[in-house]
Order: sequence, then structure tokens, then C-alpha cells
Amino acid sequence: MADTPAVIIPVLKQFPVGTETLAQRIVFLLCVNTARVPARELVQAVLNMCDARRLDGNFLAYLGNGMERAEVHKRLPTIVAMLNGSAGPQMLVSEFFTRVTTSYLNQPSVLTPTELLVALHEPAVVITEKKAEEAVRVFGAMTNADGTLKFPPRVFDEALAQLAGRAFVPVLMLKTAFIYREQHHGVADVAVKNLLQTLIERKVWEMRSSLLNAFISLFRTMLPDALPLVKSIPPNILQMMAKIDARFGAPVS
Repeated sequence: MADTPAVIIPVLKQFPVGTETLAQRIVFLLCVNTARVPARELVQAVLNMCDARRLDGNFLAYLGNGMERAEVHKRLPTIVAMLNGSAGPQMLVSEFFTRVTTSYLNQPSVLTPTELLVALHEPAVVITEKKAEEAVRVFGAMTNADGTLKFPPRVFDEALAQLAGRAFVPVLMLKTAFIYREQHHGVADVAVKNLLQTLIERKVWEMRSSLLNAFISLFRTMLPDALPLVKSIPPNILQMMAKIDARFGAPVS
């Protein structure tokens, strides 16, 4: 069936309401061979079906390596929206992430791991903040067959550096830094301190209150290592931060 998608696609396009699970199974069978890229005609047919019938990300999880870059960016919110804290959706999202970042014969990956992690912070994805945070956790926890982490720490280093320099800084970026420290304790500290320094230089206290609150929480977890950064924060701002979070005040006083 995987070798003759053109025969199956007309049937797939016409599946009746109530048989979505069967249709998803057909898509899975057509894409089960991870060593090959899904046929373009299949990918386009499923994307069109998703638009016409407003189907969820279950139909897209195994098509990531057959999509174009713009299509991945467009569908990423739908993929992330599947997450609900349970293992099944996390597995599907992980599968999509793997396919999108895997290179194939004569075909580079659709996105690099860094590009994917940055894309998870785009406004369309971050609208569902809890799910976006879960997506970052899924991304960071992915492993290879031998149990090693799939994406090295430098992926987080590069993504955080890019995000910190953007005009609009998402709160999720600071949560991503926290997740990075959880998953790569010690290794992450330099990148996280650089992130804090960048936000101090950009006067994070003049940005959104939600961003400042996240900054304070992350800064507090970095103490006492981050104490040298206190010199870069005006005294009146330090006092304001201590009023926002009393736990922040004592260590820096």
C-alpha cells in the first residue's frame, strides 16, 4: 500500500464521518517506513483534507518529513494542540519532531533542531502556552535508540540566544531556559546566565509584567551563581523585584 499511494488517496479523501480512526490508520500505514519520505501527493491530499474537514494533528504526525518548511510552521500549532499531558499525544508529537529534523538521502531535514525549537516559540504556537511548554519538554526529553538525548545542549544555547534578541520576547523562552536547566543541569548555566544578562541589558523591567515575573523566577533559581548580575540592575529595580517576589529579595540583599 505504501508503494501505491495514488490508489489509496481517492479512497482516503472520501472517508465518511465517524471513520477518522480508520483513516488515520491508513495514513500511518502509508508512512510507516521511516527510511523514506512520504509521497508528495499523499502529503498534499492529507493537508487538504485537514483544511476542509478541520482534522486534528493525528493526521499530520507521520507526514512531517514530507512537508515543506512553510507547511511545518503553519501546522505546528495543530501538532502542539494535541498535547494534554498523556503519553499518546506526546509520542505523536515526538514522532513529528523526529521526522521534521531528520535528514534523508539527497534531502536535508525540513528544519534543524534549533529552528524547530525556535518555531515552538512563535505567537501562533504560544497562544496555547501550557501546551507549548509541554511541547518544549517533549522536545528536550527525546532520545535516540541508545537512550542518549536526541538534541544536544547547543540546540538550546542557540535557540535561547536567538529568542533573546527578538523584538518580542515570549514568556515561554524563560520557561524553556528553566526546562533546559532541569534536563541539562550544570551544562545549561552559562547559556541561562547569558540570557539573564541580555534581558537585563534590554531592561526587562520595562517590558510586560508577565515577562518580568518569569525573569525573577528564573533569576532566583540561578542564585547564588547569578549574583554578579545583580550589579547590572539599578537598586530601585531590585527593590521592585523584591516586592514582586519576597524570595528574590533575601539572597540579593
